[in-house]
Amino acid sequence: GLAGDQANAHTRKAWLCFLDESAVSLTPPVGRTWAPRGVTPVLGDRQRHRPKVWMVGVLCFRPDGSAARLLFGFHRGSYDTAALVEALTGLHAFLGGAPVNLIWDNLKAHKSTAMGEFLADQDWLQVDYLPAYAPALNPVEGLWANLKGGELVNRCCQTAEEVIATAQVGMIRVRRDGQLPLSFLRQTGLTL
Repeated sequence: GLAGDQANAHTRKAWLCFLDESAVSLTPPVGRTWAPRGVTPVLGDRQRHRPKVWMVGVLCFRPDGSAARLLFGFHRGSYDTAALVEALTGLHAFLGGAPVNLIWDNLKAHKSTAMGEFLADQDWLQVDYLPAYAPALNPVEGLWANLKGGELVNRCCQTAEEVIATAQVGMIRVRRDGQLPLSFLRQTGLTL
């Protein structure tokens, strides 16, 4: 099963939500490409120390597997406690106030004193942590791989707005495909 609290999620009629953060740089992830024989393909980006845009992704699953939803957002700096509180507030609105069992990693901001105080006041939210050093158990990692291997691969963006727009296209593609979020979950080896 997915978690020790899966029965609790059924009882509470709660969504099981996995949250993860990732950075995307204006320097593209490099993938395979093609070129005429004898001509080496060259990406058009030669700048160093390009700024990063941070993304948050939340994959939400019904405990019975009947529905999957994706929430995503962007931030101009790394995710700290304040930015994560804002993301969790957005998650609450996104799911219409429904109860949530949130599963995330052991990022320092996830366990800060301020985050603990925020979580203590949220009766709709129950938090569980993934084991340390176990990103393979988080289905959102599959989302990042899909996005960075799809819309963002070999894409030389000139501005942060352009990389955000490109990432949004990928997120919308995943959101519209009802089976793709479930495949990210299956890839972890976890079941609902």
